[in-house]
Formats: sequence, structure tokens, C-alpha cells
Amino acid sequence: MDGREIAVASAKTELLASQTGWSERDMDEMWDKTAQAVNQVIAKAKVPPDQIACVACTGHGNGLYLIDEKGEPTRNAVLSMDSRARKYVDKWLEDGIDKKVRPKTMQSVWPAQPNALLAWLRDNEPETMKKSRWVLMAKDYILRAIYEGVAFGHKKHVERLLKFRDMPDVIRLTGGAARSEVWLQIFADVFGVPVQVPDGTELGALGAAIAAGVAAGSFANYPQAVGKMVRFSKTVHPKRDRIDLYKAKYQRYNKVIEALDPVWKQLSRG
Repeated sequence: MDGREIAVASAKTELLASQTGWSERDMDEMWDKTAQAVNQVIAKAKVPPDQIACVACTGHGNGLYLIDEKGEPTRNAVLSMDSRARKYVDKWLEDGIDKKVRPKTMQSVWPAQPNALLAWLRDNEPETMKKSRWVLMAKDYILRAIYEGVAFGHKKHVERLLKFRDMPDVIRLTGGAARSEVWLQIFADVFGVPVQVPDGTELGALGAAIAAGVAAGSFANYPQAVGKMVRFSKTVHPKRDRIDLYKAKYQRYNKVIEALDPVWKQLSRG
């Protein structure tokens, strides 16, 4: 087990948005499509199923998946783009709950977290709450200004985390942005440190495979597993003449975000 990506398969599912701010998927369809992708990737890899050491799962952040005692869905899955619970988050921010829980969760509260969505369901779909037994989570080039805005958004999240640790000497970037040389350079310039790109295309799956390798006994611990399974395809260094430029842009970005906050709140309420 050396971390090499042997095969990749995927299957699309329909996004459901029956009301403004809602973002859902049919859980039965997701299960069928997942099974389809698993069958495809095993066939592509040409690996006998009995030689698979372990199966690991990964997915998108937050959202909400509710099932009953028999393991059947009680409603559509709610995705991490959903904003129906915005008013609950606004109230928690007003009451200072966000500051109280952040040292424990290392996250800001936001509408698509299970806590906010469960509060919404309690008040709007009590029949769903009664039926539900388990709560689960599923863990292109555009204009340069949008590229920079995405990097600034990440910087804002990292700044919250830096209240509890020092700035790392290097950051690692994965996903769609890591395939863009322009985006990699912007991230390096915005953060002021080198950006490393791990080798592979499905890095969430690699992380799950690392955990599975430790659980299956293929590695003694996580540092050993990471050392054996993680490689880097490139490193992008910041351009020193752009760091101050992006600091000034980031200050303007924060002012715009603050000015638009009442507008986003109004739009999220419909």
C-alpha cells in the first residue's frame, strides 16, 4: 500500500431546490449512484474484490442525512449549500453562542451545519424528527476577481484557526483549484507561504485510505501512513512583490463583505 491512485469513478445525482435557499438530494438515488461508482472503480482497477484490504468513506462537509431505525431515509438529504436555517445562526451569533462553541469545534456556526438544520427541522418538520433515529453527514476558469475572492474566503477561515495555533510554513491545496496554475499562485501570494499540491485527483479518498490503512494494520500509526502514501506533484512559492498588494486587496475584501452582510441576510430570508 503506497498511496498510488489506481482508478477513479463517479456518478452524477440530481440537485433538488424546491424552495429558495434549499439544496437537497434524494438519498436513495445517492445510494444507487454510490454503488454504481464502486462497481465501476473495481472494474477499472482490475483488482479482485477479495484483495481489497479495507473500504474507507469520505464526503462533503456538513449537511444532514436522517435515517430511521431500519436504516431508511426519513427525508431528502440536506446539502452543505443549504441556507434555510440562516435565522437560527443569526440568533446564535447575536447571543454570543458562536464564540462559546468555537474553541471546542474550531468552526464558526453556519446554516448548513447539523445543529442549525436540526433546529429548523424541530420547528418546521416535527414529524420528520419523530421518525428519525440517526443523524449522519456525508463528509473552469473564471474571472480573476472570483479566483481572488475564493482565496480571500479561505484566508478568513484560516485566520480564525490561527487564534489557536501558529501560521504553518507551508499550506497544501487540493481539489479543483489545485489544477489551476493561476489559482495556486494566487493562494501562495495571498497567504504568503509556499503552496504544495499532493499527487492524485481524489485526495479526500486518499485521506480516508490512510485512515483505513492504519485501522487495517498496514501501518503502525498515521505519521508512518502519511509518509508512505502522500507525495507532492508541485510546490508554488509566493511572489514577494505581490504579498503587500494582496494584503491591501484583502482589507478591501473584508470591508465589502461587512457592507454586504445585511443584504445576504435579507436575501436568505426570501
